[in-house]
Amino acid sequence: SQDAANSLFERFIKDKSLISKITFIKGVAADDLIPYYRNSDLTLLTSFYEGTPYVILESLACGTPAIVTN
Repeated sequence: SQDAANSLFERFIKDKSLISKITFIKGVAADDLIPYYRNSDLTLLTSFYEGTPYVILESLACGTPAIVTN
Protein backbone atom coordinates (compact mmCIF):
# COMPACT_ATOMS: atom_id res chain seq x y z
CA SER A 1 0.00 0.00 0.00
CA GLN A 2 1.05 3.62 -0.44
CA ASP A 3 1.06 4.24 3.33
CA ALA A 4 3.40 1.28 3.86
CA ALA A 5 5.71 2.54 1.10
CA ASN A 6 5.78 6.02 2.63
CA SER A 7 6.50 4.59 6.07
CA LEU A 8 9.32 2.45 4.66
CA PHE A 9 10.80 5.47 2.88
CA GLU A 10 10.63 7.60 6.03
CA ARG A 11 12.34 4.86 8.07
CA PHE A 12 15.05 4.57 5.40
CA ILE A 13 15.92 8.26 5.45
CA LYS A 14 15.88 8.33 9.26
CA ASP A 15 18.22 5.32 9.38
CA LYS A 16 20.58 7.02 6.92
CA SER A 17 20.57 10.28 8.95
CA LEU A 18 19.07 12.19 6.02
CA ILE A 19 15.97 13.38 7.86
CA SER A 20 17.45 16.81 8.63
CA LYS A 21 17.85 17.44 4.89
CA ILE A 22 14.34 16.42 3.76
CA THR A 23 11.05 18.23 4.29
CA PHE A 24 7.84 16.29 3.77
CA ILE A 25 5.04 18.47 2.40
CA LYS A 26 1.58 16.89 2.49
CA GLY A 27 -0.52 19.86 1.49
CA VAL A 28 0.04 23.41 0.27
CA ALA A 29 -2.57 26.03 -0.59
CA ALA A 30 -2.80 26.75 -4.33
CA ASP A 31 -1.61 30.34 -3.82
CA ASP A 32 1.58 29.09 -2.13
CA LEU A 33 2.61 26.45 -4.69
CA ILE A 34 4.99 28.50 -6.82
CA PRO A 35 7.22 29.61 -3.91
CA TYR A 36 7.38 26.01 -2.63
CA TYR A 37 8.45 24.67 -6.00
CA ARG A 38 10.97 27.44 -6.65
CA ASN A 39 12.58 27.00 -3.22
CA SER A 40 12.80 23.22 -3.52
CA ASP A 41 15.75 21.24 -4.80
CA LEU A 42 13.46 18.61 -6.33
CA THR A 43 9.98 17.13 -6.28
CA LEU A 44 9.64 13.45 -5.39
CA LEU A 45 6.47 11.63 -6.46
CA THR A 46 6.27 8.01 -5.31
CA SER A 47 2.68 7.30 -6.33
CA PHE A 48 2.03 4.21 -8.43
CA TYR A 49 -1.48 5.40 -9.33
CA GLU A 50 -1.12 8.88 -10.83
CA GLY A 51 -2.04 9.04 -14.51
CA THR A 52 -0.91 12.54 -15.45
CA PRO A 53 0.30 14.06 -12.19
CA TYR A 54 -0.17 17.81 -12.21
CA VAL A 55 2.31 18.07 -9.35
CA ILE A 56 5.09 17.09 -11.76
CA LEU A 57 3.93 19.44 -14.49
CA GLU A 58 3.73 22.30 -11.97
CA SER A 59 7.14 21.45 -10.56
CA LEU A 60 8.79 21.41 -13.98
CA ALA A 61 7.01 24.65 -14.97
CA CYS A 62 8.69 26.31 -11.96
CA GLY A 63 12.10 24.93 -12.94
CA THR A 64 12.22 22.30 -10.19
CA PRO A 65 13.40 18.83 -11.31
CA ALA A 66 11.29 15.80 -10.45
CA ILE A 67 11.92 12.20 -9.51
CA VAL A 68 9.02 9.83 -10.24
CA THR A 69 8.16 6.14 -10.44
CA ASN A 70 7.28 4.66 -13.81
